[in-house]
Amino acid sequence: MHILVIEDNPADVYLIREVLSEQQGVSFDIFHADNLSSGLSRLSGGGIDVILLDLGLPDSQGIDTVRAVSGHPSDVPIVVLTGLDDEETGVRALQEGAQDYLVKGGMSGPSLVRAIRYAIERNRIERALRESEERARRHAEELEKLMNLVPAGIWVSQDPDCRTITGNRAANRLFEAREGENVSFIPAPGRRDSTRRFFKNGRELRIEELPIQTAASRGIEVRDSEVDVLLPSGKYITILGNASPLLDADGRVRGCIGAFIDITDRKHAEEQQKHLLQQVKTYAERLEASYDELRFATQELEAANEQLRQQRDNLERLNRMLQENEERLQLAQQAGRMGSFYWHIPENRIRISTETPVLYGMKSKPLEGGIEDWLRFVHAEDRPMIEAAIPRLFDDRNPDWHNEYRIVDPDGRVRWIETRATIRYDGEGRPLYCIGFNIDITEHKRTEEELKRRTDDLIRLNREVEAARDEANIYLDIMTHDVRNANNVSSMYAELLADLAEGDLKTYAEKLRDSIERSNEILRNVATIRRAQEETGLVPVNLDAIIRQEIGNYPQASIRYQNIHAEVLADNLLPVILANLIGNAVKFGGPDVEIAVRVEKRDGEVLVSVEDTGPGIPDEIKEKLFHRFERGLARGRGEGLGLFIVRKLAERYGGRAWIEDRVPGRHEEGAAFRFTLRQADR
Repeated sequence: MHILVIEDNPADVYLIREVLSEQQGVSFDIFHADNLSSGLSRLSGGGIDVILLDLGLPDSQGIDTVRAVSGHPSDVPIVVLTGLDDEETGVRALQEGAQDYLVKGGMSGPSLVRAIRYAIERNRIERALRESEERARRHAEELEKLMNLVPAGIWVSQDPDCRTITGNRAANRLFEAREGENVSFIPAPGRRDSTRRFFKNGRELRIEELPIQTAASRGIEVRDSEVDVLLPSGKYITILGNASPLLDADGRVRGCIGAFIDITDRKHAEEQQKHLLQQVKTYAERLEASYDELRFATQELEAANEQLRQQRDNLERLNRMLQENEERLQLAQQAGRMGSFYWHIPENRIRISTETPVLYGMKSKPLEGGIEDWLRFVHAEDRPMIEAAIPRLFDDRNPDWHNEYRIVDPDGRVRWIETRATIRYDGEGRPLYCIGFNIDITEHKRTEEELKRRTDDLIRLNREVEAARDEANIYLDIMTHDVRNANNVSSMYAELLADLAEGDLKTYAEKLRDSIERSNEILRNVATIRRAQEETGLVPVNLDAIIRQEIGNYPQASIRYQNIHAEVLADNLLPVILANLIGNAVKFGGPDVEIAVRVEKRDGEVLVSVEDTGPGIPDEIKEKLFHRFERGLARGRGEGLGLFIVRKLAERYGGRAWIEDRVPGRHEEGAAFRFTLRQADR
């Protein structure tokens, strides 16, 4: 420890050295100065831990000496040495910055060491306290500046009842308050009631419901509180913020602080956004309604397109015959030449485009004169018609003019011309000008004549086709009637042969019988297709009666059906669908097959399902079964027309047909054949 002794009496200095040297466990380095000036000089050199100061020096006396040393920037603790009768001066020295004082006559080693240590510790504590006070002062200053800089309104109450509430600059601006104004909602003695009113969801809040008062009275934080405020100026604002109680050292509420921001613009924006969203929702609902109308129109269009496709199939052959004529007509239209003209009626002056001379077979513009110059190109036989048409055009006040006539070019060739024009009149009804174009329709006229001749040929050919169709129907009647009768006889003999034969012969007889039955099935399908072409129009049909009738054809089969009355649009071929589906389930489902027929009404249509517990149908061939001549890999053999006819009839009735697994995802547990029909209006 380094000690600076400022003492002009050598004896006292010696005494101090002796006393300190006798202390065990402590090492002291003593520096001596015999006057104030040299002492302050040494103090400026640094490295001194404590000063032992005599008040009676050659160059300074009394309390002034303490003031001089304590005012030194080094801030080293001071222990003042006084005489026996100078204790009052020692006390004053403490007041001027000394940490302790000792009376020279009663000084001992322990007391001196204790005084030195206490002086150093008190000096450290005082320095720490000063630094803490300085930090607190700076923090308070920074907090005050921050409070005034932050854009949010901050209100502080220093009493638990919140009778006094003051805010920062932003808070005063927000509440239209003066600097330092008490904005408490609770009137203080001698103060008027608050000129501000607070609302939430249209209801005026009570004092205890305000955010700061709530936080202070209940000792809890209030977060995200939204309040509408009526200001003294009559302006409404909406604020959003938090409030928190202030606690003393014992945890009791001593006040409250709250921070709020103005969200008025945001609330207005939210209202506008809500309004816009409502408008968007309304537009979306209108759009959806329009979409439904469009979808309905699309469905009607699809139905019309389906009818057009059917008509197209019937006319395909005739269209092929007409295609050559259409191509020739299209080529004639593309090769046709056109020229425009402008006729100024009051001046009887015609201007033409550069194409018109070519149209009239001229190498220059011959029609720069009036209407008379143009009429001289018109064929003599057609000129009276045109000359009579022009006056009638003006008399009838008809703005449009359309005529076809012949012209004769300079080489004597006759051409057909089509003229289309529009006439404009002034406000008094007088004709101003006529503008239009001429088209060379010579080839078109020739094509019309050729087309008429071809049409006559097509009519004749159509009659021949109808005669051929009637002849084909005769052959088809012979096949479906006579061949079926022959098959029936053959089937009867094959049945007898199978009953009488044994071994391989019996097997061959059974195969012959099955082959004859397949032949009969082919004849039935062909007859069904012919009937489908001859049937015209759909009528209400009792679906329940048809299902029960078809189930009755298989008395040995296990078929479940719950009677449901349904009227559908169909014709006499509807039983063919059920006969095919139920017959296939019985034929290919195996000896223990169980069959269920279900009917379900939904949204203007009827869903019919024929489900079986047979071997099922793999996914890869489900769709193929409804195409012509496709055979089911898991359903035995067939000629491939039955399910094709089912699909075509379902589509004919406005529905569709398809196959699903009886148990979804497990085709080996049976198949479900489904088709839809339209309900008949009652």
